[in-house]
Amino acid sequence: EIISIALQTLPYHMMCSLQLNAVFSFLVDKTFVKDRLSILGVEQGVKRHIADIEKLHGLALTHDVIHSIHLKKNTEFIPMNFCAIYCFNFLADTLWEMNSEKVSLKQLFEEIHRALMQAGRALQKYTSFNDAIDCFFKALDICRVAGYKDCHIDIVQILKLIEYSSLRKVVLVSITSPNRLILKNSKTLEQQKSEEVLLELSSHPGYSISPMFGKFSDSGYSLTGPFLEVVLGPKENGILATYDGTHITRLDDGAELSVAFGMLKQNFGLNLKPGPRTPGDYKSPNQNVIGSRAFIINQEGSISPARAPYFALGIPPYPDLRLVKRNSPNRAIFKNSKLLREIKLTSYFSENENVSDDIGLELLSHPGFALVPMGNEWLDTGRFLCIQIGLGPNQEKLLGVFTQDGQIISRNNKANFMVNEGIFREGQPLGLVKYDWTVKNKGDWGDCQYFS
Repeated sequence: EIISIALQTLPYHMMCSLQLNAVFSFLVDKTFVKDRLSILGVEQGVKRHIADIEKLHGLALTHDVIHSIHLKKNTEFIPMNFCAIYCFNFLADTLWEMNSEKVSLKQLFEEIHRALMQAGRALQKYTSFNDAIDCFFKALDICRVAGYKDCHIDIVQILKLIEYSSLRKVVLVSITSPNRLILKNSKTLEQQKSEEVLLELSSHPGYSISPMFGKFSDSGYSLTGPFLEVVLGPKENGILATYDGTHITRLDDGAELSVAFGMLKQNFGLNLKPGPRTPGDYKSPNQNVIGSRAFIINQEGSISPARAPYFALGIPPYPDLRLVKRNSPNRAIFKNSKLLREIKLTSYFSENENVSDDIGLELLSHPGFALVPMGNEWLDTGRFLCIQIGLGPNQEKLLGVFTQDGQIISRNNKANFMVNEGIFREGQPLGLVKYDWTVKNKGDWGDCQYFS
């Protein structure tokens, strides 16, 4: 009983005395985590562990007494700063390891799949959607191994959680599109100026207009400065915003909704951009001159750019292709991977090669689906022509082939694959960019064109 009480309350009491580094060490100590889950019970132990991580996160924001600790990685010790998402992932990895140990002993630890759901929800709350999906897929795998039927309440719930975390990028669509987004509280947002409103949707119950990540991009490759991609996400992650008749502003930090690249064209995405710090900033030619931050609320609750009212905020028909962890259960696995490895061109322009010999980019991991172009119109960013890559039906599949230096090219589109903005992080989308620009600017974008 004494050990049980200690495992449950020790981190809490240490936080009360501001021993924050020691608490961080406990929360990512595998022996402590396993003992805690074994003695308190998996679900109760995970609930307590998540609560401790969230409390430490709050203290880390208000107290300058938490520093990096040294964690062992392979044979070396590396410094690690406290990060709630790292702690949640450590907990999820420990749960998966415990499940693997039980499976090897032909025992099923039935509580683990529910614990992984809890960890996934915590990651979802901190806008780590890819990690959340990994947890949910692992929970689903445990249920499948246990023989649960599709109608089992846990499987139904897990599939709904996966759906909520499978983010769709918010883009400009036709004002008449069935894919446009309609706000649940549009009247409050429009009529009561400066009152904060959650951007929850009536067109997609349970969803909201949400940020893709927890912080702005700080990539040197960004063409337009810091930005934060806006997506269709769970309502719990919705943006709390105000509307002054022109600008939709996030309450947390004053960031404003903006059309990417300032391009008021169909299929261009929506971002949050840092807001102006003084009234004079609005007069800057770089701030609002093209109207990319000016919006109107339509009568039925949709949102349109003020200077392009024939468009509205909406979602594309298919989800984007995005970077995930290499071992993610949600990764894309090519059906024709052997051919892709064997057939490699020496350059973009291989006169002796037949384009019809290019390989269909169908997926083994997602039967019936393939990599597809997101629409028919190439987007002109002002610097290059591009089109996003999505996950769609096989009949719309892209054809591609590797070059010997590691690029994936689509010769019938005269374009090659590229990680958007040259940012290597989970959740970053991929697109096709026309040859003429990538060849000319090959050195400017580093390794974002190379794959293996």
